[in-house]
Amino acid sequence: MAKIVKVLLAAIVVASSSAVRAGDGFGVGGGVTDEIDGQRTPVVTVSWLGATRHPWEFSAGYLGDRDRPVSGRAPVTVFVAVSKRLTWRGWFASGGVALIDRDSDVLSGYGQFYTGAGYAGPRWTLSLRHLSNGDTGGDNLGETFVLLEYRF
Repeated sequence: MAKIVKVLLAAIVVASSSAVRAGDGFGVGGGVTDEIDGQRTPVVTVSWLGATRHPWEFSAGYLGDRDRPVSGRAPVTVFVAVSKRLTWRGWFASGGVALIDRDSDVLSGYGQFYTGAGYAGPRWTLSLRHLSNGDTGGDNLGETFVLLEYRF
């Protein structure tokens, strides 16, 4: 499964680099997760957003690790996601699917849902995102994070 995620991540990076030349919504973002067991972890993303009114968004991200008192260490997690964004006067809501590179008690299973809501300015986006399997199996806490992105 980790090999599939790496291939998808590489495809997003290649698509994003051509998006930079074309001027279509390439972005880089950073943020922090909500606390789990009293700990937050950093989030870093790269994304490409289509140029239509309700665009598709392709994202790849990194979620840092954290210590868990009950289950031990929750490892670094890498994800790739595709979602559809519905917009209205800069405000948006999005929903889609994601693949992660490892199964843990924070994000169990490799398939996840990727949702978000926020506001997009001319060159920046501030959003609240959630990555979870939607309680489809395992001990999945999900990851909720605030994300600030800069778009080129």
